[in-house]
Parts: sequence; C-alpha cells; structure tokens
Amino acid sequence: MLFKTPDFLTAFTTPFWSTIMFDYQIKTMGILCNPDHPVFRDFPTDFYSNWQWWELTNNARVLRLNKTAPEYRPIVQVIDDPVRDDKLGAIVETKIWKGKLLLCTFDILSDLNNRYIARQLLKSTVNYMASPAFNPKENKELVELIFTKSISSANEVLSVKSLYEHLESPALFAFDGNMESFWETDAYTKDASCVVELIKPRFVTGCRIIVSDQNIRPTAFAIYVTDNPKEPGQPVFEGEIPSKDIIEVKEWG
Repeated sequence: MLFKTPDFLTAFTTPFWSTIMFDYQIKTMGILCNPDHPVFRDFPTDFYSNWQWWELTNNARVLRLNKTAPEYRPIVQVIDDPVRDDKLGAIVETKIWKGKLLLCTFDILSDLNNRYIARQLLKSTVNYMASPAFNPKENKELVELIFTKSISSANEVLSVKSLYEHLESPALFAFDGNMESFWETDAYTKDASCVVELIKPRFVTGCRIIVSDQNIRPTAFAIYVTDNPKEPGQPVFEGEIPSKDIIEVKEWG
C-alpha cells in the first residue's frame, strides 16, 4: 500500500539558523535508514541523506509516530528539528491481522517516465514486498495510528485548499479528525477561508468548529455548500463566534 499522508512536509536541506525566528521554513533535517534493509536491495543508499534522496524528500509528506514505542524505528525516519522533536516516518511496515502492510509517503507513483529515482525506489519496494523477506512484525501502535476511528471522517475529504497555507499547519489539518493538529491561519489578514472538496457527492447538514488559538480569535463565520465551487451561492449558515471554544452547527437544511 503506497500513499501520501497529510502530516508534515519535508525538505532535503536543513533549516536556516533558527526555526523559531524563521518559522515559515520546513523544519525537517534529512533522513536516517538502515541501508541493509531488504527494501533497499535495488536502491543503494547510505544510512543518511545522499543525493538520490533530494527529489524524494523535497515537499514530501511524513507520518507522525510519536505514539509508537520509544525503541521503534521506521524503515526511513525523517529527522525533525530539535525544537519540535517529533518522531517522523516516511516508510513503515507492520503485520496486520492476517496480512502485511507497507506504507510509503514519498511520491513514487507520479511521472515515473521522467522521475528515474522515484521509479527505482518503487521497483525496489515492490520487489521487496513480493519476496519472502517481506515479513514484518506486528506493531500495534502503528496499526492503531493508521486505522484509528478518530480519523475516519478524514476519509471523506479529497482536498482542502486555502489562500494562505502554513507549511507546518495547513488547512487540511482542520479536517483530519486529529484533535492534536490544527489549521494555523495568517495572523496578518482579516479574513481566512478554505475550500473542502469531498471524494464523492453527499449531503452535508452540519459541522463542528473548534477555535484553539485565543490570541487570534475570529468573530464570525459563514459556511457554503455547493457542487460548483465557481458559483458558491449564498451561505447555508452564518453567525458569530461566541467566547466558548467549540461551536456546534447542525441541520441547516
């Protein structure tokens, strides 16, 4: 199973100086891996970032693995900035029930005619998964992280776009079902908006708004539901945001 996940963006190069003073930067600092792992049998690598990782790690997505055991190491671990210090993984594997699962969050599926490195990593990964060597141990924390019911609502969302995208807290985080993540809006603009595209048509009759930042507090909101983003029409619901942090908006039509 190969897919991209909406946790953090990565970069090949390390951040400049201070990620606190220059907060707009991607905060990862390369990768660590075990070059003797059979997934790399057809993809030679050192245990650290080398030039073949440039294309793969630039603007890739990774899994946040903080809830896994301290001794657990993913096949490819992305090094995080020490200020944030999350455990991040890009290639992980686990036994799950009667099956086996491998996840790769690097893009190794698109434009393979021109992306030779991605094509080679895909080949090496598929060859490994088809071999007897693909026999991972069960990791219950990893399985729970991937298949937890708390993110089931996120499976309805195809994409989330906003005019302002914070590199570490994009608009997608407002709809991922994870209470620990959030969408960070631009502190210097008066209005913030985003467009949520669903995987398939469905009736939308309510929502829940959680305001988590007390320093930048919105005062009002409007919700549009449409099958034509170019003509959103009139809002199905609009109102003021009270002092409480959670707003329930249900059954508007």
